[in-house]
Amino acid sequence: LSSSSAASDVYKRQVSILSVALDPHFNTKKQQFVYGGKGVQLTLSSKGWFGNNKTVLHGGEGAIYAIEWLGFLIAWANTIGVKIYDCQSQERITFIDHPDSKHSARCALCWANETRLIIGWDDYVKIGHVMTRESSDGPHSKYVQIVSMFGADGYTISGIAPFGNDLVILAHSDAEDDDCLLYTSD
Repeated sequence: LSSSSAASDVYKRQVSILSVALDPHFNTKKQQFVYGGKGVQLTLSSKGWFGNNKTVLHGGEGAIYAIEWLGFLIAWANTIGVKIYDCQSQERITFIDHPDSKHSARCALCWANETRLIIGWDDYVKIGHVMTRESSDGPHSKYVQIVSMFGADGYTISGIAPFGNDLVILAHSDAEDDDCLLYTSD
């Protein structure tokens, strides 16, 4: 990772890393990223004026296959579901379960905006909206409400992204005679 073309840092890990996400505010003064992998916790690595720091945000639930960071929210997927961590409150705000635990396909994650997470897993799509719970006697807390869920029957989702008001889904069939599917939907 490098904060400029003149300087570079090497981060060596003794584990198999499957996913990495940079802090959206990564710069020369604040260098943060998260990583995860096979048998690894989700770890926040930061480098600042006072040296390097590693903080385990979550662990003990298997390999971490996908990580997406937008604003102050970090979403990641492991073998049992998707979680979201709020960097401002420094707490995990949700768990979105895997729709079918017998499959183990990798998850495709994408932030559509600062409050909407798109999840493609096996042949399911879930769209979660980050909401704020109002509280009169304490700090406001965040949670996620699933606002849409649909299937892509017969296809396994490999990638997903917003495209205007639509979704673009890259999916493939396990059948030998089928082609790859590129599906757009509202």
